[in-house]
Amino acid sequence: FGGVGAVVSHSTAREIHGEGIHVDRTGRVVNCTSNCNLGRGILGGSGCNIEGCTSFMNNMAGVWVGPGSSVVNTTSQENLVEGFYLSAGTVVAHSTSRLNQGIGFLAEGEVPMEPRGSGAEGFPFSANGTSFQHCSATRNALTGFQTTINSTFVHCTADHNGTPGDDGPGVGSGFDVIDSCRLVNCMASNNALHGIEGLLDNYIEQNTCHTNAGAGIMLAGTANTVIKNYVKFNGAAIVPAPGAGGIAPIVLPSAAAPNPFGNFAF
Repeated sequence: FGGVGAVVSHSTAREIHGEGIHVDRTGRVVNCTSNCNLGRGILGGSGCNIEGCTSFMNNMAGVWVGPGSSVVNTTSQENLVEGFYLSAGTVVAHSTSRLNQGIGFLAEGEVPMEPRGSGAEGFPFSANGTSFQHCSATRNALTGFQTTINSTFVHCTADHNGTPGDDGPGVGSGFDVIDSCRLVNCMASNNALHGIEGLLDNYIEQNTCHTNAGAGIMLAGTANTVIKNYVKFNGAAIVPAPGAGGIAPIVLPSAAAPNPFGNFAF
């Protein structure tokens, strides 16, 4: 265990009966591996920095960080719960989550939200404000990326996440966002439920969603902006149907005068 501001570097934690590597507020974990521990692989307090690390086959989350942290060039694989658990205001870049038994990247506010229901009323969602850049979530047992409010995704990939159903869509989408999130230039493919799943006031532009068992883009609420996306080979293209509100219509690139904001679906 490292206290406030501690630095742990070039170290390995293996088969520990507790947390693998643990630093307190503003600590750093650099170029380390944490494998086969009974607790979390790497645990950091608020304002910590995790860089160049690998967390593998731990009994809890592979990487768990407090508010205002940064996680860069880090891999979390085959852990028994989430690959990454991220609190409010965290930045994640160039990191991968693969083959974990829970959600690939789970981002929540400083006060964890209650379990999600079918609608927005009665659920006190906590603002999150997490930023994801060039991250990949693949073959996790549940959703690839899940966050709450005011988060951004740029150039991220969610592929083959979730558990397929016996006959039709299963459990687990590529991206699951709640409110006022922004997804741009991301890929959601081969997921057991939907490619991108959202609720209210989200901005979704220039993403590719293909071969998902459910919808390419599924929106359960209103006031979402959905433009210039490419959706194909999904159980459904975009739900609700495009052409109303902020959801641009489906267009063909070969049309004489296509809507410049249109979504493409085949």
